[in-house]
Amino acid sequence: MKRINMRKKVLAIVLALVLMTGVGAMLWFLQTDSNEGAAIPGETVSAGRWYTMAIAADGGLWAWGSNQNGLLGDGTTLNRNAPVHIMDDVVSVSAGYGHTMAITSDGALWTWGFNGYGQLGDGTIENRYSPIRIMDNVVAASAGRVHSAAITADGSLWTWGWGGFGQLGDGTIEEHHTPVPIMDNAVAVSAGSNHTMAITADGSLWGWGYNRLGRLGDGTTEDHHSPVHIMDNVVSISVYEGHTAAITSDGGLWIWGWNEGGQLGDGTTIDRLTPVHIMDDVVSVSLGGAHTAALTSDGSLWTWGWNLGGQLGDGTTENRHNPVRIKDNVMAMSAGWWHTGALTSDGNLWVWGANLSGELGDGTTINRYNPIHVMDNVMLPDPVTTPFAWNPAPLKQPEGTISTGWSHTAAIAADGSLWVWGANSRGELGDGTTTDRYNPVRIIDDMVSVSVRGSHTMAITRDGSLWAWGANGNGQVGDGTTTDHDTPTQIMEDVMAISAGFGHSVALTTDGSLWAWGFNGHGQLGDGTTEDRHAPVHIMDDVVWISAGVWHTTVLLSDGSLWAWGANGSGRLGDGTTEDRHSPVQIMEDVVSVMAGCAHTTAITRDGTLWAWGFNGYGHLGDGTTTSHFHPVPIMDNVALVSPGRTHTTAIMTDGSLWAWGWNEFGQVGDGTTEDRHSPVHIMDDVVFVSAGGAHTTALTADGGLWTWGANLNGRLGDGTTEDRWVPTWIMSTR
Repeated sequence: MKRINMRKKVLAIVLALVLMTGVGAMLWFLQTDSNEGAAIPGETVSAGRWYTMAIAADGGLWAWGSNQNGLLGDGTTLNRNAPVHIMDDVVSVSAGYGHTMAITSDGALWTWGFNGYGQLGDGTIENRYSPIRIMDNVVAASAGRVHSAAITADGSLWTWGWGGFGQLGDGTIEEHHTPVPIMDNAVAVSAGSNHTMAITADGSLWGWGYNRLGRLGDGTTEDHHSPVHIMDNVVSISVYEGHTAAITSDGGLWIWGWNEGGQLGDGTTIDRLTPVHIMDDVVSVSLGGAHTAALTSDGSLWTWGWNLGGQLGDGTTENRHNPVRIKDNVMAMSAGWWHTGALTSDGNLWVWGANLSGELGDGTTINRYNPIHVMDNVMLPDPVTTPFAWNPAPLKQPEGTISTGWSHTAAIAADGSLWVWGANSRGELGDGTTTDRYNPVRIIDDMVSVSVRGSHTMAITRDGSLWAWGANGNGQVGDGTTTDHDTPTQIMEDVMAISAGFGHSVALTTDGSLWAWGFNGHGQLGDGTTEDRHAPVHIMDDVVWISAGVWHTTVLLSDGSLWAWGANGSGRLGDGTTEDRHSPVQIMEDVVSVMAGCAHTTAITRDGTLWAWGFNGYGHLGDGTTTSHFHPVPIMDNVALVSPGRTHTTAIMTDGSLWAWGWNEFGQVGDGTTEDRHSPVHIMDDVVFVSAGGAHTTALTADGGLWTWGANLNGRLGDGTTEDRWVPTWIMSTR
């Protein structure tokens, strides 16, 4: 079989996931929060009708299978039975029937392939063999048969292409060659064969277009040219040819429409005009041409329906009218026309089913009835970032002297000089270039605190001035623009603490005021809206501690109460739900430190107890399980400092010993292995400061030594190489 071995790399972008997949039914992460659809999606594999698209861990987009009308995007119409590289910096992809859509990290939407009905959205009906840019500020996209749909950052839903059955939703049956606005407050969309479904912010499901066999679910078979309400409390939706599936907030899976092959999973082959309940505890669903795949919260993958090509993956070609368990440890999956793909927690891509055009990507055109491994290091759809890390001090915001980002690192020496190294594609190092650096480079002097994330950096000078630089597509630098900066730019004064999220930033001024700016698709700024802010806006007062996660924010008030807001997938806010919050909500009391990670959060209470909650797929909460928690759970005692990374966590005990646990593929735990750890393991002693990144870790020892370990692509460890390190490696003295 053909295997693509790509350089292990952690993404330099935060993705959120879209609750809806397109006709390609894209892979998405284990979250069922309806508001997640308002952020840049994280679909990393999408199975189209006779082809497959996948995003590698470095953001590179790869394609294989049928290439009719240039739908692979490689500039040709040649079929490919092994992956070919298409473009870079991609964060989401949707494979349709004959055209493809992709979103890059700057929010730009690109399309290519068949364009006979204007479904590419470029104002023409000319086929495109390579990606062309269509619109900006896009957070979700879905490719149907001959129409397309996209959601922009403000929640507006746009459609274009053929509208013969009313599937565009504009009240007509006209085709449009450029995007037209349809509705507001959309958080997820899925374009099917000739119908469209969308979820609004209140959890309402809406459908329109072709309704043969009841695929809209409104109890009729009448087409609808404008959105009609179907059901409530929906957090995810998937459509394809003739059937539709939805997941409700309680994890229930509901399906309706065409059922000839048993694809509804209700034990019959009877078509259903209204939603019928199939199973519970479902976190993801993806529909193929006439089969269905579902993922439950324990990571098990289930399939059912038509199986002529082996697309169910059960080793047979027999149709199944009820769900059949296929594979475990699955993070995401995607059902194509007659084939299926799954992404396991180790980043491996597995495919099976019909392979007529090489859509399985194994170098053959042989059908596969069981899952086969075709690709390594596929981008995990779990958004990734690094929390801001400080030396602990009860109810007083400390200064961050080292900060470990997605793929770059920053440290402040004893003389106040700021040193950075690692990836630099967006100018995040601040040295006036976009050249990666494998050794520390001196940037600016008189610094007291620094915070880095995926691709932007923030630092405070001794006089309280805040400076920022790097990626600025969502205004996260805070200078009122969306222009990237490769040198430091002054933002505001009287700042005492900072924390960089992926696409947003927060700062604490000396009077206790909290300010936030940047990407706000999940309400992570806390201003009660989901509008991006390109300059600081005031959020609340009496704040003493701040920490920005990927798409959520946490703070402590002077009374020790912990507050959180923003994205809440996997329960990362800790309020017992998975509902996004656009304004601060109180979580717990008597807290002296809080650190927001990627999709999990940690806090230390006054008695030294470490608490954790949120996503736990790699055991990074440290409770000995891989079960996510929606409320804080106690982990260990006598903790002085905690720093959660992407999916690993580090903590310093009161005796100075450093402990780590969670995802360990690159050695980021630092125990000399690459085995995941579900409970804390001892790493080193005499540690006074630690910062956990996407897949690497940085620590400062009492003698001023700076140590790093884990993934080293782009030279992020700063040891002059790009070799991963499984144990702490000395880098420099900060004295």
